[in-house]
Amino acid sequence: TIELADGGTLNVNAHYDVNSNDFNAELNLDNFALSNIRAYLTDMMKLGDIKGSLFAHLKADGNVSRILQTAISGDLAIKGVDIKSDHNQPVLALSRLAVDVSTINLDANLFDIKSIAIDGLKSRFDLYTDGSNFSRLMVPQPSAAPDTTAPAAPDTAAAKPMQIKVGSFRFTDGAFAYADHTLPDPFEFPVTKINLEADNISLSGENAARIYAVLPHGGSAYINWRGTLDDIKASQSLKLDIKNLQMADLSPYTVAYLGTPFTDGTFSFISLNTIKHSQLNGQNHLDIYKATVGKKRKDVDAQINIPLKAALYVLKDKDEKIQIDLPISGDLDNPEFKYILDGQDVVMLIPKAKIETVIEDENEPYYPSVSECMNIEEMIIGYTINNAKQLSIDEFKGSIEVGKDADYLIFNQNLLTTEPLELIHIKPEEVFFKGKRIN
Repeated sequence: TIELADGGTLNVNAHYDVNSNDFNAELNLDNFALSNIRAYLTDMMKLGDIKGSLFAHLKADGNVSRILQTAISGDLAIKGVDIKSDHNQPVLALSRLAVDVSTINLDANLFDIKSIAIDGLKSRFDLYTDGSNFSRLMVPQPSAAPDTTAPAAPDTAAAKPMQIKVGSFRFTDGAFAYADHTLPDPFEFPVTKINLEADNISLSGENAARIYAVLPHGGSAYINWRGTLDDIKASQSLKLDIKNLQMADLSPYTVAYLGTPFTDGTFSFISLNTIKHSQLNGQNHLDIYKATVGKKRKDVDAQINIPLKAALYVLKDKDEKIQIDLPISGDLDNPEFKYILDGQDVVMLIPKAKIETVIEDENEPYYPSVSECMNIEEMIIGYTINNAKQLSIDEFKGSIEVGKDADYLIFNQNLLTTEPLELIHIKPEEVFFKGKRIN
């Protein structure tokens, strides 16, 4: 038994048979201060105080001649973790992490865990123009010298497949905050009371997990997942349900990109998606209620210039709702579901459509060939009556007819006679909603 300097005790009992080389050992570590490991981390991370305690009760049974076949079992626990940066900023806090190990056998590549419980994990991610709070936490490392040693001969022995089993996984009372400091207005979005539960997790076979979280101002998020981990495309079922997300909370982004803040409104989203042998089928329903925007900000150089207030007026029904259904389906292995943007492959799930956009030089605009373009008449039809039909509101919107809402715009130029590349400069002079001028 060893009394540790910062408190805590280490006790080891071991038995060895000199004739058979069999051994068994028991290790008991109580109240080991995590502050002891700080010295080993400061070469890589700019850390301040580290608080918390480690507890371990482990057993090992094996043979010295076959050391990798040693069977390890027992339990580990970490309690009261609080890690700060060198500027005393919070990095991570944790009430308790407990792991109950049934057996670990490195030779068999077996990791059989009875239970994992994580309680009260709290962290945050801050985005800055020069990186994040985590990138700022890392100590710059010198460039490694080139490796001139000859490569080792490849191991021709067949690796045993990894077997990971977790009987019970519980994540309770978690909290995470995302903050974006690169916008004209600071953005912070805290997610609290994050809870996750899953049982009988394995790399082979079907798994299931449920996640619930509380969003700001009465919103909530729920995820129900069932699927395989060894082959993502074989079988997946995912339900995502976001309720009562406040549109005003997203205003820093709408100000940055559109120049206009949301002042009211709620956002809800339900997504049901399944994958069976690479075949994707999904239903997505978007519901926006009483979305209103404030005045356009003159102090912000918006990246996209669109009349957001007019767009909302057009899309709202008589109950001030915007409801959109977005079904998706297709083969995930089909190249039609990929396009190239800025030199990177991005998976794009668009039903019955193929989108390919190749931008070789971000400073040069890309124009499709004439055969790929719609004429102005087709575009107007697409933006008006066809959009209304897709949203199932064509009975009262989408065209100027007797009995329909008199929603229309008067532009400063004739759309039909303006050169195509000049259309982006056309602006609405008057906006009418239900026959009344609103601008």
